[in-house]
Amino acid sequence: MRMKKLLAATLAAGMTATALFSTSAFSAIAADAVLKFDISSKGSNEVKISAADIAAGDITVPVDISIPENPGVGGINLKFQVNDGEVKEDGSFGNYGLYMADAAFANPYCFDSAQSGDPTKALTASFNSKLMNLVWVYSEDYSKDADAAKQAGTTSWDSSAEFASSAIFAKANIVVPKNTKAGTYKLDIRTDEYINSCDASSKSKSTCYGSASETALSFTSVPLNIVVEDAPTTPPSGDPWKKDYSTATDKQYIVIGSVSARPGESIKVPVYVYHDQGTSGVQLNFGYDKTAMKLAGYSDSEDNYAYLADPEANKDLYPATWAFAQGPLETAKDGSILTYLDFEVSETAKAGSFPVTFEEKGYEGRKIKIVGKEASVAMDVALIDGCVTVVTDDSVQISRDKVQTDKKGDVISLNLIGATGDVTWASSDEKVATVDKNGFVTTVSDEGTATITATCGDKEYKCEITIGEQASDDLFGDAKKDGVIDLGDAQITLKSVVSYMGQAGHTLPEDRLKVANVKYDPATDAALTLEKQVDLGDVQCILKYATQIQGGLTPSWYEITNNPNAPDAPKA
Repeated sequence: MRMKKLLAATLAAGMTATALFSTSAFSAIAADAVLKFDISSKGSNEVKISAADIAAGDITVPVDISIPENPGVGGINLKFQVNDGEVKEDGSFGNYGLYMADAAFANPYCFDSAQSGDPTKALTASFNSKLMNLVWVYSEDYSKDADAAKQAGTTSWDSSAEFASSAIFAKANIVVPKNTKAGTYKLDIRTDEYINSCDASSKSKSTCYGSASETALSFTSVPLNIVVEDAPTTPPSGDPWKKDYSTATDKQYIVIGSVSARPGESIKVPVYVYHDQGTSGVQLNFGYDKTAMKLAGYSDSEDNYAYLADPEANKDLYPATWAFAQGPLETAKDGSILTYLDFEVSETAKAGSFPVTFEEKGYEGRKIKIVGKEASVAMDVALIDGCVTVVTDDSVQISRDKVQTDKKGDVISLNLIGATGDVTWASSDEKVATVDKNGFVTTVSDEGTATITATCGDKEYKCEITIGEQASDDLFGDAKKDGVIDLGDAQITLKSVVSYMGQAGHTLPEDRLKVANVKYDPATDAALTLEKQVDLGDVQCILKYATQIQGGLTPSWYEITNNPNAPDAPKA
């Protein structure tokens, strides 16, 4: 009897399987017998799409349809829609421009106790992505249903059982077209009647039934909300929370600011001056990750410049230099800007923190120098590094989540990117590192680890500060000392080796040469100085390791370097 109904319904639907069931034939069953559908994406019932991402192109959202509660089911007929479906006069569905690009039953799918997880063993299994219609019939024998109590020898459908939890029911891809308006788009099951587009005279309705006497089965659903966000009111690099860069000491400071940016964006990184003691000349070298950013040039602040003297700058010099000629003694006001570093962030830059640092040596071995009244005497000025935090969404995040330094007295500048409102800072161990109200961390011990916590509202954001020479194994090879191993480490090591080979000396200081010395052979290198030990072999090893990391692999330092000092080397 069921086979006749199925054939007739399939023919009426134009072989599209959009309306296999006639709801009038079903009688209600127990009120507590409810079939539940859960519509999610990567385990969540909400997906957020930033204004920048939707402006850049179409977004495809993977969709999973699961059945966490099942009292026993013999057939399922579902019509999916977005919001109210945007039903047009002819009965078709506009769905506000969103559409289902493809859809299929999962294989294996959740009904695997009797059908071995194979949807083709069902009597009917059709998921029409264009019409967003799903039809599934368990068996031609209406005495059977897909019920855990009957098919798996259990007493009820158990969402934790392997057949229910290890696989989902069906999959689809929803496309959110480029420039879709901001708003919430709810993908759910349509419960109202609708016109079958293959037969305008036939109206259909989402329906589920049990096996016994083909009784109607109540169902409920948890929808998937796709949230297209509004553009931020301020650009990412103009973060709403602004730190006061003033410091608690009267010592002169030059501070590289920390800003955020999106891939492909042009940004200005300010270099501030504080507690100026009177200056007649400055020569600085700046370092940055050239795989993520390009230094496009330098620019002056229009109304907050530090010195009247014109800069002499050349962006092509390695790593980057800025200077103004020695002249009359000038005193910059607190918070004035020495220069802006104009960066272009790569379109392929990944989310993360990219330090912008003061480099000890620059082009032709030039060293950092700040001079005052006595032009021949360098002043003792504290230099504080900054960073560019690349973001791909508008979530609040700390500018750096891990910092390693090798001595006490270092000052590290942390920012809370995208935060609004009050921000408070705290250290887990003030005997290791302290932090002030502006996120300036000062190391006060020769070794140890402290966690710096920034609190904004009811959320906390943490950065781990580690003090001590190569204090943890995961910093092996980290020539940039930013807590990660990437292509930038290979690049600056190569620059240093080339400089040394050209008789100019290494551009990396000794502490960084030590962590870059990954390919160490005790038999041949023991008699060499550290400068000679760091060579092209180290560059090749770091490059190989970083490339494998970037490719999602988990390489072995020891297998690459054969270095007995590698963190994963066999213990003697």
